[in-house]
Amino acid sequence: MLDNPHTTITVRRSTLKALSLYKVGGRSYDEVLRELMDEVPPASFLEWAQAELRRPAISLAEARKRLKLPSP
Repeated sequence: MLDNPHTTITVRRSTLKALSLYKVGGRSYDEVLRELMDEVPPASFLEWAQAELRRPAISLAEARKRLKLPSP
């Protein structure tokens, strides 16, 4: 048995597509994720996440307007 076995995580297809852009040269997703995590320390990420959570929510219509997307 392996000391550090692989596991499965669930991500959205859009996340997988974005992540695959980093996966070049035969690197594994594990290597890509570790490199990304090394670049952004947990404390910095948590600061960013908490700031995002403090931002007031907006409606979908307002978000579409800000992004200059057509109304449905």
